[in-house]
Amino acid sequence: MKRPPYKEFEHTADIGMEMCGATLEELFRNAGRALFDTIVEIDRIQPHVERNVSVTGDDDELLLMNWLRRLLYLFAVESEVYGEFRIVALQSGALQAVVTGEPLDMERHHFKTELKAITYHQFRLIHEQDGWRATVIFDV
Repeated sequence: MKRPPYKEFEHTADIGMEMCGATLEELFRNAGRALFDTIVEIDRIQPHVERNVSVTGDDDELLLMNWLRRLLYLFAVESEVYGEFRIVALQSGALQAVVTGEPLDMERHHFKTELKAITYHQFRLIHEQDGWRATVIFDV
């Protein structure tokens, strides 16, 4: 049985998300989608703006943390939402991607939740027999 790419779980005062992917690249794409689907209705995002995103990290777990933090930073600074995440290169300690989206429109995108941060609380990335799974808590 195939797992959903991401799902929310209950967490006191914050939002917990579990993401998965058959490959690490797929997990990173699903993590980006989970982040923005928590903020707005992701299916309403149109592909009008492309941004190159590069992050580094000492290991895959820190790389995922930095990826999510960078996406949240772009949302906060550029006031843009993204719905497509193309991983260009993923190697030990480095990720290059192209994200596609558009400026935030509070009415059309149906704003859901303001996220303040990606937390280390319960944060983990696990390589399993059938792929990858991550647990992330979004601070609201």
